Amino acid sequence: TQQLEAALGVLRQAESKLKLSLQSEQAQSLGKSELLANVVHELRTPLTAVLGFAEILRDDTGDAIDRVKLRECTGNIHAAAEHALGIVGGMLDIARADAGKLDLDLREVDVEQTAQATVKMRAGIAETAGVALQVKFAPDFPRLKTDERRLKQILINIVTNSIKFTPKGGRVTVEGKRADEAIATAAKAPD
Repeated sequence: TQQLEAALGVLRQAESKLKLSLQSEQAQSLGKSELLANVVHELRTPLTAVLGFAEILRDDTGDAIDRVKLRECTGNIHAAAEHALGIVGGMLDIARADAGKLDLDLREVDVEQTAQATVKMRAGIAETAGVALQVKFAPDFPRLKTDERRLKQILINIVTNSIKFTPKGGRVTVEGKRADEAIATAAKAPD
């Protein structure tokens, strides 16, 4: 009977571990389902834009399409496709990170230059939204050791979302300060 009780104790422990494991798997599955739903929602917006502008070009019955209209439509199609590609790339990065296979290319990077390039890429979107873009970096802002491609992805997401949620006539500023400057500026800011 002692052996039977010991075996039952082992089985109870195994059952308890299995229950915890199952609960953890269910939570992860729910999290992945929510993530997938968000990605589908995020992809729908740029894909709808691509289709809409492509339909405008397809259905234009004029003899010669207005060059301004052509430039605007193709620019919007390009921007929307680039945005969708960024979402897909982000999802692939999440999958790689989850699998422990996300490789980083760490190098010294001129962050201001990367920010300037990002702002140039988003200038068309900002102009369409009626939002001004600017980059302000402290003259002594250091080069940072980072993965430039990942940094650019982060900045693109931040700038794109900032444009999206800034009212027409507003301004989005990508600013770089040293930590001690930022703390001093925050301390002087009114409540």
